This record gives sequence, structure tokens and C-alpha cells, in this order.
Amino acid sequence: MREGNLAFKVTWVYGADGPFTTSCTPAGRDINIRRQKRVWCSEEACPCNEVLKRGNTEPPVPVSGDRPSYDANIFREWRFGGGTFHHGRKRNTPIKIRHAKLGKFAFFTSRERQMKEEHRRVIGGFQIGEIKDVGGRALLSRGQTDLS
Repeated sequence: MREGNLAFKVTWVYGADGPFTTSCTPAGRDINIRRQKRVWCSEEACPCNEVLKRGNTEPPVPVSGDRPSYDANIFREWRFGGGTFHHGRKRNTPIKIRHAKLGKFAFFTSRERQMKEEHRRVIGGFQIGEIKDVGGRALLSRGQTDLS
């Protein structure tokens, strides 16, 4: 039987006032889209990619709900989802979060571009207070305790 604790890999967000303070700055968009080719960031539907294609001179995309990404808003709304598959026959199908349990913990790990995968670090977490299905996507939200 699974414990119910989860860990998510989060894309590093190069915010205007430091990591995760806003969505990515122009330099951050360049890193996540052009250099590292992060999956969601590079998708046509990603607002940050749209800005990059218009010349990448605009300020960070406003953050609201899951836009431009769960990653950019994780420390404001304290919720996270499984997202969708980006390739293959399941493309655009919601990814179900399995084994999540109320009262257990969700941890978020990330790394900056110069860090190797083995140096990935825990950047935050919360106690799971709610699990809900929104449009086929499981969203976990904060309980009584956060670990930021």
C-alpha cells in the first residue's frame, strides 16, 4: 500500500523579483523555451511561448489560476495538478494523480539550469487538504500546514 505522499518536478520559474515571484522574465523565457526546451513552456498554447514568438520583449505574463503554468503560481495558490500528456497517443489527456491521500504531503522539487539532475532540491510543499477533479485533472490544494 502506498503512503500517499507525493513529489512533483516543477519547472524553475525565473521571476522578476526572484524565483517563483512572477512568471518568467524575458531572460527566463529564453532559458526555459529556447535553451532547455521545457515541455509545457515550449507548447504552442503556453502564453509564455506566445510572448517569446512576438519578440520576447514583454514583461512576465500575469499569473492567474493555472496560467501561464501551475509552476508559476504554486506559492500563491498552493495547489498543483498532474497536467496533461504532451506526446504520443495520450497527448492532451489529463494525467491522473494516483496515490494522493488527505493529510499526506506534496513536495515540489526543481533545479536551476546550471544544476545537474542529481542536485535537484525540494523547494516547497504542503499538507494535502483537498483532492478534486477539475476537467479531468486532479488538483491538490493546501491543508493546514505548508513547508515553504
